Amino acid sequence: MDWIVNVPSGGLFYEGNLEHIYPPKISTLDLSKTKPIFSTLSQFYLSLSILHGGSGTLFFSIPDENLYQTSLEHLGSHFENVKISRTEGSPDILILKKVRQESIQQLKETYEHNKIHPIILDLFFPQKHVTNFTYISNKKVYKIVSSKIDPYYSDDFTNTWNLITMSHQREKVLAITPNKWYLTDDLKNSLAIRYLSAHSNSLYLWVNSETKEVLYLDIKFD
Repeated sequence: MDWIVNVPSGGLFYEGNLEHIYPPKISTLDLSKTKPIFSTLSQFYLSLSILHGGSGTLFFSIPDENLYQTSLEHLGSHFENVKISRTEGSPDILILKKVRQESIQQLKETYEHNKIHPIILDLFFPQKHVTNFTYISNKKVYKIVSSKIDPYYSDDFTNTWNLITMSHQREKVLAITPNKWYLTDDLKNSLAIRYLSAHSNSLYLWVNSETKEVLYLDIKFD
């Protein structure tokens, strides 16, 4: 497979700076009067959260005030427990926990009616709770050679991807556990890999050396 290169795993994936000059202040938000918006951005993060059981914590960084309002309507309104971290008075990180049952049902119905965006469908469906892969010691890391991938462009995913990119400018990386991906030559035809190869700095696959299951997809941003 000429579209991947085996690389060492040490020190590859974190380049951002999460330290604050002043300690952040965290407060709870009441979004009971905020009307949920079910968008492609909602689909992406709800799918990511539900795949991990729906009760974990999602952190969404907020680089500016405009993204803050969008994140409340498209993300925060779908969770039962919503908190905001502020640094020097400005919203910094949205902290989301426990997906609302209504939102889980809406995502399920969207899937059943074939209205999940194709890139999100490729990454996360059909939905089955993933295993914790941290105990697997026999792993290999591969960098995807973007020049060997046929790019895929999706105008209706552009705005969503721009928002995701904005939210990860601090950490510089987004780790995803794709659902039931295996390292075969056919994987290079994945819509998600084709799109992300053309729209991110670099992509890495963490693979179980024995089963060839893809444990993580790491997306690095500029």
